[in-house]
Amino acid sequence: MLLQSMLPASTDNPKYIEKVSKPGPDAVAPDLEGNKTKLTVIMRMLGAGEMSRRTVLLAMKEAAAAGVPFDVVLWGTGAADNASLLDQLSGPAPCEVRLEEGSIDAFSLRGEYFCVVDDGDYWEEGSLAKLLRYLEACMSDTDIAFAYRRMAKSKKRLLAYRRIAKMPPESVCLDEQFERINTLYKGALIRTEAVRGAVPSLSAGGESELLCVTAAVLRRMRYDIVSAAVIRYIELREYGREKAGEGTVRAVFDIARRICGFVPRYAQSVALECLYFSFIRNKTDLSLLSDIDVDVIRRSDINRKAKEYMYREKYGEDAMRSVRVGNEGTVQVNGYIIADIVNGEGIAVSVLDIREGHLVIDGLVLNSVISSGRLFVTDDKGGESECRIMPHPPEDVETAWGKKIAVGERYSVSVRLRKGGVYRFVFDDGHGARVNLTPLMGSHSRLNHESGYSYFVKGGYRISFSKKALRVASSTRVGDLKAEMKYLAEIARKREFGVFLYRLMYRAAKAFKRRPVWLVGDRPQYAKDNAEHLFRYMMKEGLGQKYNIRFVISRGSRDYSRMRSYGRVLPFDTATHRIMFLLSDKVILSTAHDMGVNPFSASSMYYRDLYSFDYVYLRHGVAKDDQSAWLNKLNKNIRILLTVSARERHAILNGDYCYDETVVKLTGLPRFDSLTDDAHKVIAILPTWRRNLEGKMVKASPVRQYRKDFKESEFFDFYNRLINDEELLAVMRAEHYSGKFFLHPVFEAQAGDFVGNDVFSVGSSVADYQQLFRESSLMLTDFSSVAFDFAYLKKPLIYAQPDEDEFYVKHAWKRGYFSYPKDGFGPVTRSYEETVRTMINYIKGGCVMEKLYSDRVDGFFTYRDQDNCRRVMEAIEAIDKN
Repeated sequence: MLLQSMLPASTDNPKYIEKVSKPGPDAVAPDLEGNKTKLTVIMRMLGAGEMSRRTVLLAMKEAAAAGVPFDVVLWGTGAADNASLLDQLSGPAPCEVRLEEGSIDAFSLRGEYFCVVDDGDYWEEGSLAKLLRYLEACMSDTDIAFAYRRMAKSKKRLLAYRRIAKMPPESVCLDEQFERINTLYKGALIRTEAVRGAVPSLSAGGESELLCVTAAVLRRMRYDIVSAAVIRYIELREYGREKAGEGTVRAVFDIARRICGFVPRYAQSVALECLYFSFIRNKTDLSLLSDIDVDVIRRSDINRKAKEYMYREKYGEDAMRSVRVGNEGTVQVNGYIIADIVNGEGIAVSVLDIREGHLVIDGLVLNSVISSGRLFVTDDKGGESECRIMPHPPEDVETAWGKKIAVGERYSVSVRLRKGGVYRFVFDDGHGARVNLTPLMGSHSRLNHESGYSYFVKGGYRISFSKKALRVASSTRVGDLKAEMKYLAEIARKREFGVFLYRLMYRAAKAFKRRPVWLVGDRPQYAKDNAEHLFRYMMKEGLGQKYNIRFVISRGSRDYSRMRSYGRVLPFDTATHRIMFLLSDKVILSTAHDMGVNPFSASSMYYRDLYSFDYVYLRHGVAKDDQSAWLNKLNKNIRILLTVSARERHAILNGDYCYDETVVKLTGLPRFDSLTDDAHKVIAILPTWRRNLEGKMVKASPVRQYRKDFKESEFFDFYNRLINDEELLAVMRAEHYSGKFFLHPVFEAQAGDFVGNDVFSVGSSVADYQQLFRESSLMLTDFSSVAFDFAYLKKPLIYAQPDEDEFYVKHAWKRGYFSYPKDGFGPVTRSYEETVRTMINYIKGGCVMEKLYSDRVDGFFTYRDQDNCRRVMEAIEAIDKN
């Protein structure tokens, strides 16, 4: 059923499949003599299942609908798999279907045009014909045209999509728009002649895909987008620049010189992206920057600090030390402009708030030249407020050499508000240059720098951003209404009709709002974490009468019906959810993922002014490592952040999180209230995730994709071997123990890779952690914070950390205050053999926590009671009292 839901309704009909797989009476027999085939459809297959079969049939249907001779190539898997798939196609095909293994040379492509479709993707009806007709009509102008890419299951933003579908084809001229890189086969129809002889071979790997598409683009220095043609994709695979290396950069340059006689800026942009991803991971030769112009680096979307690093590599440290700011606000080195700090390349406003009659601003310094002079805010009466500039380590980026690209910087300033006041950011370099800056507006600024009518209302003030200045006015019903009408008119002119509609619905719903709205949630696809436990406490205490409290969860979740039995549930990612989100006063979550605090995705800039909620972060676990890189104030702007110990709170307050005592609260976690001990001779194995092994997020979804190479990792080998270790299993059988192995939710799609047995079961879904903690006698984990829950019960645990050094290099966390050997609640093992031996010793000893670790538990947790939910509620309600 899942497969069928990804395909058009007509594909569910067996007669349709039969019709597609057999030639009709009017079928055109392809003339393969003398390369007269018009179209070659390459199917990049990953298997020989039903999805692959339907993908082939749909591609054949679309190619046949184009009314031209065509052939189909099955490509990308072993010859045996492809042959098996070919055998599954019943009856004679309306074209030649051939097998290719390894690589496809451009000379062997029989079609005048070719396209590549991945396993599971399909064209919407008539789309391939539209692309073909378009390229035929533009014979002398373009060699490559892209369809509009849309997820197979996506039904969102229909108004926006219908508008896009009616738009005329867009020609992207790359002489001027050179930064608009497009390097994916996905949805592209390419003239074969454009790549013949330009690319050595078209292999299944990302490098050749990038080179092939780049070659097709460079011949005419343009590509076209035909919005009326649509390709539905299941996965937008990262073939291309993310996996490219130094060799790919050189190949891009070679192809550009072969086709153009020089390296145009579009080719430089492609090479720069490859070079950036490569030099972060590998010791790449940065002398390649000599072939990349300054304006290409400047207009790219790579990390801003990486840009400064590249400028230093390109021009030398001495040249960068002599950088000066001109009176027009440009930053130059060796006569080249590398930044325009006046127009969005100097500073960003990350958080903007009103407190006690002051406008409090926290933001990022986007160019290091700012810290070499004075940054301050002026008002129209001549007053000045100095900005305090500080290091911001979360902005660090480290190269493969272990060298810091740059240390980020942030600023903070408090400005006394005056109704009617106009406030501007000013930079003085101390050498005669004094310029007004136009800041970028971040997600927590509540303003939109791309609009001249953006505003927000708070505390009797209306703050707007126009003509490069912050403007303050009194909040009045008439004034606010006029401001809203102007903003809506601008939104309508930009044809953002979905935004227009949601803002109107919000205004209508706000008129009927009678109680504060609190949204509570764990992850969208399941509950069972801190938010569920707090929600159940709220309902038990009758707080649903005082506040309009909703638990946010997906309708498809296994926990949806159960949560409805406790209180009111709000289906995630629905129109009602979005309206309630805009009306919310508190958003209380156990995760810090953006989808929880931004249900509007890319269009959120048009709703920022309506965000008036306090974000309460309940935590998914205890902060033992340094997570400031993504939890810091400028990134998340948390209003309440929970901790369980004085050490944890101290580490956050004195770290790089940028929060004060009013935010970081020592309460304990809500789920601790439900921890009980009822051990039943169960061994729990609960490793955490690894950033370098996680699948890509499915667009517009909270789940991650399956990774085929996961089974090749040392992580998989260690745990699959552990749960099947014969010596360990023999001891567990003799002592009558069973085992339960669960992966972190990020790895849920990989659960089927592990092989269970009569002793160890492998969880196929998210664990019921409370039940697992209650019934288990021993836990083995690695770096997961679930160890704190288990230790709370004073049950023995083991930390298996054979990959400790690699973990802190490749994972998202940095080492924090918590040392496993000195502070941990159980022994740390460094090898597979030591891990097995330690587990066996605990089992034979009756699974008892030693006094050393019991004392550590007592010394770490401030509270070990069942009042955690009460303390959390007191902290949340105190926000409004203060």
